[in-house]
Amino acid sequence: MEYYCRTTYRQEQKKEDEDFFMNAERDVNFKDYPKGVMEGLYVVQQYPPIPEDGFQMELLLNNEDINITLEGLKRADNQPNNMTLPVALMLLDSKSYPSLSSARKSCRKGNIVINRGPLFVNEETGQEEFNQDRCFIGRTFHRVYPGDIIGIQSRLRGGFYPGFQTERRPPFELPVVYEDDHIAVVNKPAGVVCYAPKGQGYSCMETIRAALPFVLKPPKRGTLSILRRPMSVHRLDKPTTGLLLIAKTKPALVELGRQFAQREVHKTYTAIVNGIPSKPKETSLSDDALQQMITNGSKDDDVISTEGEDDENNTDEWQLIDYALENKEAVTLWRSLEYIHTPRATNHTLTLVEMKPKTGRYHQLRRHMSWVKGCTIVG
Repeated sequence: MEYYCRTTYRQEQKKEDEDFFMNAERDVNFKDYPKGVMEGLYVVQQYPPIPEDGFQMELLLNNEDINITLEGLKRADNQPNNMTLPVALMLLDSKSYPSLSSARKSCRKGNIVINRGPLFVNEETGQEEFNQDRCFIGRTFHRVYPGDIIGIQSRLRGGFYPGFQTERRPPFELPVVYEDDHIAVVNKPAGVVCYAPKGQGYSCMETIRAALPFVLKPPKRGTLSILRRPMSVHRLDKPTTGLLLIAKTKPALVELGRQFAQREVHKTYTAIVNGIPSKPKETSLSDDALQQMITNGSKDDDVISTEGEDDENNTDEWQLIDYALENKEAVTLWRSLEYIHTPRATNHTLTLVEMKPKTGRYHQLRRHMSWVKGCTIVG
């Protein structure tokens, strides 16, 4: 039984992967398909015209793939030349629509388009297309007649992730810095959250999660263990702008997650703080201590301090903040890069700092600079 379930699951995954690659390749060639109803929709599949003498009702009742009874046909007064759209779909494509519920579901999603009469011939391409004046989105209550042509429409965007049926795009730009079939790196803008706040659900478009399928290209055919939707491996706070690592396959998601958990990924932030952070000698880092903490994340108290007097203007000296948050270890390395004099800042100075968090506590950098150094991050 266990072997059967495992085999069935693999077969289903293989079929889902094949559907994903097929839809992705179709999305790339969206210009090859006739336009559907509404902007951005294209007719990706077209059925033969309804015969002049209508459907043969016997085929519907004798088809083992179709789950419908004679009573079900009579209930909606279905006739060979006057039939409801869900029943017509079952006759045209019994494998895709084996039941009334599956046909009705596709109609409710707006995937079905009906063209009354002959198709329109495009003079530029010479190809037959759906006539925009005679076609409309098919609903469950619509009926089809001889000469009607039924098609399946889908939203195509030209090479991005398939399967996201929405007219709205996220209202912000998300630049892609690097991308291959397994991972991607995007530049997150400030003011955007990675995931929707609790209670808003996945319908919120003003998130990194919602934007990724619109800016990243799906993996090429043959890529194993793909993710149907790209996922960010880590998060950045809403006010923070910076590089965000994205996984496009399951192995990439697992491996990158492991590297973050074991602190093999080195993160560097720059920020402007209000005032001049103090740099006492006892928290200064020697070159040996700095290298040790960068490579393995640990610290040795014997090599923390460096020789010399305190110097607020020394912009090359690294400092250590070891201050627990929520009773958990929290360590930040930082140094000042530049001082900017302004009359409205504390001590009439803003400081540009570079920070390397060795742990990932909630708002760690903001709280360390504010609570420990007394210099809040601007913005």
